Amino acid sequence: MSQRPSLSATSGLSALAALLISLRYPESDPDLRGISGFIMAALGHYLIFYLLTLSIIRITARLCRIPPKTEMAGIAVFIGVTFIFLLADTFVYQQYHFHINLAMLDLFFNSRGEVISFGTGDTIAIAVMALLCFTVSTLIAIAGAGAGATAVKTCRKGLVLIVVMFIVFNGINIYENACARKHYTVYNSAIPGFYPLTMNRLLNKMGIKAVREKSYLAESGSSSFRYPLNPLTCPGPATPESGTATAPKMPDVFVIMIDTLRADTVSPEVTPGIWNFARENIRFDNHFSGGNNTRIGVFSFFYGIPGSYWNEALQQQTPPALLAAYRNSGYRVQAYTSANLYNPEFYRTVFAGIPGLRTESRGRTPYERDADAIHDFMTDMTREHRENPNQDRPPSFSFIFLDQLHSISLENKNLREQPFPTTWIEPNYTSLSRSTNPENFFNLYKNVAREVDARVSEILEFLKTNRLYDDAIIIITSDHGNEFNDTGLNFWGHNSNFTEYQLKVPLIIKWPGKPPRVISSLTTHYDISATLLPEQLKCSNSVSDYSVGSSLFSGNSPEWFIAASYSENAIVSGDQIALINSMGKLSFKTPEWKDLPDDHARNNDRIIQAINLMTRYFRHR
Repeated sequence: MSQRPSLSATSGLSALAALLISLRYPESDPDLRGISGFIMAALGHYLIFYLLTLSIIRITARLCRIPPKTEMAGIAVFIGVTFIFLLADTFVYQQYHFHINLAMLDLFFNSRGEVISFGTGDTIAIAVMALLCFTVSTLIAIAGAGAGATAVKTCRKGLVLIVVMFIVFNGINIYENACARKHYTVYNSAIPGFYPLTMNRLLNKMGIKAVREKSYLAESGSSSFRYPLNPLTCPGPATPESGTATAPKMPDVFVIMIDTLRADTVSPEVTPGIWNFARENIRFDNHFSGGNNTRIGVFSFFYGIPGSYWNEALQQQTPPALLAAYRNSGYRVQAYTSANLYNPEFYRTVFAGIPGLRTESRGRTPYERDADAIHDFMTDMTREHRENPNQDRPPSFSFIFLDQLHSISLENKNLREQPFPTTWIEPNYTSLSRSTNPENFFNLYKNVAREVDARVSEILEFLKTNRLYDDAIIIITSDHGNEFNDTGLNFWGHNSNFTEYQLKVPLIIKWPGKPPRVISSLTTHYDISATLLPEQLKCSNSVSDYSVGSSLFSGNSPEWFIAASYSENAIVSGDQIALINSMGKLSFKTPEWKDLPDDHARNNDRIIQAINLMTRYFRHR
């Protein structure tokens, strides 16, 4: 046979075979609409992949004058390798709920069998499956080479139909993503390398609301995200025996989160109000966020699990166990945020299902929006106090999120009146370099922090004046830190590395009945729900049902923790940072973000433990 394989016939047959292998990805009891969408998306995705790659092989073969038989053999081998990779990926995805990446390959090839190893039975099974994949790919290449004109014409019609289905699916994805639905698109993440079209930003610019504000609850019953692992059992504080006394009033919980507040900024000089609050309560001086940006920092605080679960929580609109438990205990939950809740999509994650959710603040500047959020908080609390004069109002869980420090913008632009000398009234990022003296920028940041501190003091004074302070649990913290070239590597801001300058944040807690003290052991945002749920709501579940942390007061100090950015995950410890980048490549850094040599002492067991934590809350077959 001297004819070269038909691209249309070979690509179409390969895509069909790849689809059959990929049917292992969805859950064992898939939703009909979900599996229909999966077939439309996967078939089109694989067809485009094989058309492109086989076209490159064809062009290369002709340019290099490679004989038809050799080209056919090369195509058969290439298709067989893709089948083997796809089949292996289905096993990895079923176990870990993510696709094969460079970090997994690194562990496989460099751990000398200490982490990933196969028994004799596994080895035989792998060999049989590999042989089967190459057999099928060879038959496809032969069929493609032997296809006649009529068969090729029929194949081309079929390919056009598949492409049309693929285009239709992308239209469905645009619609469902804009409407916060997951019917036909629920299995998108199961298709390796698949990134369907979305148009939310364009739709919003066109004046079309790309999200439905009341679409807070997932409409699809198909989900592989299993969080919490078991239903929460939270009876609340012990109640007295019937007829002897009234049940104790549940304390209000007030969380004041200041965007971008570094831990070392909380001091008598920079934030005197917060510092005085810290001196009178419990201060954690070695506390870290679970992320170096707002999305993951807030997510880790409320959910108690790594940021790698963000997409699943968003797709399924699963609220955090923490707020679900408080709502079930009769708490009124509300958010008073300066920045809106649409980006990041906290209205579909952290605050999913909250009735009457406050989603944005009014104002032209972050300072004005902070003021509006605080005003609405005070108004709501005053109204509830007035409407329930006998202290029989429902307890409140209020989240106050201040954004001015994130923008590092001064309200009072008279630099002579600022406590820290600087010539800057706003950031000048274009002037920053590795050699820039950070003093001007850092002093601007501290001056803004001083203004935000006054806001926090205003909130605390309001609580005291209205007799809401003494019995309340009050938490002051941040979502992430902010770097001012602390490493000398030209990092300014956040979301760029996993050093302590971008991850370490303040945590101060006022807890009625607990004496003031300083806790210096390592703690993280993952510990928040692991503390509030068992200690305040008396939840009897194992903490691992809803958090990867432990109680802040347990004395348990982890040797390492997981942190995340928008596209990367890191395993942070005192001596090194193991980084899994957006391509899945595993690399290692010092705590100051210097590269570690490849032959350094690496802890493969720790990496596997971290991967297990990042997949614990998926439903495994």
